[in-house]
Amino acid sequence: MMNNKKPKRKIKKKKKNKKEVKEVNEVNEVNEVNEVKHTETIINDILISSSLIFITNIINAFIHKNYIYSSLFVLLTITSVIYHSKPNIYTNILDKIGIFLIVTYGIHILHDKNYTNKIFTAIICILFVLTNFFYIYGYFTKQFCFNHQLCIGNKYHSLLHCISSLAHHLIIIM
Repeated sequence: MMNNKKPKRKIKKKKKNKKEVKEVNEVNEVNEVNEVKHTETIINDILISSSLIFITNIINAFIHKNYIYSSLFVLLTITSVIYHSKPNIYTNILDKIGIFLIVTYGIHILHDKNYTNKIFTAIICILFVLTNFFYIYGYFTKQFCFNHQLCIGNKYHSLLHCISSLAHHLIIIM
């Protein structure tokens, strides 16, 4: 009787030498770094995009013939886009100067209008408090704009751009 069974062949597993293992690890590290950079780019793009909402304030202030406010919003838009494109201490200071100028001029305009529209004034005050809550309280508690998860923090920061833009629109049209 003949045996129809074929003999089993042993498959040799190729052992990786140290050099191959090192190359694979380096490739994995490069992929991880590229993935982090891609995520940071997307997150920065969100902040750059939300900074562009201030263009609506430029247009609104210009339509209402408030050329100083319009110019300050041009400055803020530029500084905000620069900061969110290349964040460092210098661009941060530049952005803070733009923010300071807009806030102080907005308060000046609101004061000059003698709070004629009580509803608008109340909404503006609430939005101002909300903005400060997200930013200042968030800074001290590491929440909202300063959440340890960069994605969450930047979503709140984008929301901050929208809320402050809305408040300044109300000041302009008052």
